[in-house]
Amino acid sequence: MRRLSNLVGVLALVWLAGCTPAVMVNHDYDRSVNFRKYSTYRIEPARADEKDPVLNSQLNQQRIEEALKAELKSRGYTNTDQNPELVVRYFTDVQNVQETQGGNNMGYWGWWGRPNNTYTRNYRQARLIVNMVDAASNKLVWQGWAEGEENKSRRQDRDAPVRMLISRIMEQYPHRASSSYNQDATSRR
Repeated sequence: MRRLSNLVGVLALVWLAGCTPAVMVNHDYDRSVNFRKYSTYRIEPARADEKDPVLNSQLNQQRIEEALKAELKSRGYTNTDQNPELVVRYFTDVQNVQETQGGNNMGYWGWWGRPNNTYTRNYRQARLIVNMVDAASNKLVWQGWAEGEENKSRRQDRDAPVRMLISRIMEQYPHRASSSYNQDATSRR
């Protein structure tokens, strides 16, 4: 009996982990740009979404900026306000989404002719987008983003999820700052 209760407990944990909202992370970049020429940056918010003052609060902006600074510093970039080579702009937004799922896993006739089941749920999908812009040309050279269901947890530590999200986005940015840039470098990445 004890073995059965342990098994039920483990299955419940697996089920709860499976219900955690997934965050999708992706990126895109200009393949003609030699990223080795960048070593300095400045961070600025791109725009505020007036629809959600909580998501775009000064507290959350500060969390995002601190996480970006930590990630870029670990890659060898230097933060400067005077003549940066990259301008890092970020923004967040949220939208209401309705998801409808339906199906009958019992074959053509289902449960002896019973109709298919259809489920509808509403949720808020949040996005965090990080843009790397060449400061000289004002041209977007790299973009990373994460999107997923808005997290409604009541955690005490609100910094940790932001750091984790920025870290996952910046994993997609494989470039490191170079202190000695060679204009004739053959490698574009």
